[in-house]
Formats: sequence, C-alpha cells, structure tokens
Amino acid sequence: MTHRILALLLAAAALAGGPRAGQAFSDEPYIGAVELVGFRYCPVGSLPAAGQWLSSSRFPGLFALIGLRYGGDQSTGTFVLPNLQDQAPAGMHYCIVVEGAFPAHP
Repeated sequence: MTHRILALLLAAAALAGGPRAGQAFSDEPYIGAVELVGFRYCPVGSLPAAGQWLSSSRFPGLFALIGLRYGGDQSTGTFVLPNLQDQAPAGMHYCIVVEGAFPAHP
C-alpha cells in the first residue's frame, strides 16, 4: 500500500470519528486500558491510576485482567491499581478504564 493511500485511509478514519486510545474498533473503551488525559479528572467509567485499593467484587472485569499484579489481598477481595501519578507529563493524568468492553484474548 502506498504512503498516499495509507494517509488517505487514516484521514478518512479520523474524519469518521475513528477509535480513540483504548478503543480499537469497539464502541466502548476496553476495561484496563490506560488513558493519558490533559485535564484534572478522569472521564466517566475510569479512575485515576494512583495506586488505590479496589474491591474485586465491585470491579470483577478489571480484577480478572490485572489480578494482584500491583498488590492487593485475595483473602479480603481487594486489588490495587497501578500508580502512574509520577509518570504523567506536566499537567496530564493517567486514568484506567473500569467500565467498558472486556478485551478478547487472541
């Protein structure tokens, strides 16, 4: 495929409202996707990636994906989100999607 055709396809996808980060070709963002936002809050359906403890019963999909990778206690049914606060560029924040589509495993 030539560069010109590829550029035209990418431009058409952008004009048609192509997928945003974490969305691929789903209508919903994928649970567990990490998004970098340029404002002070996380969008609805996401939480700050700030190392907080969550209930595995309240967020079963996210727990199924990340488990105890960042900490937690299986006996109390809790797990921890990654802490990316110090990783974001100035004025930006990382959020992790907690509501959306469950990503299919290839």
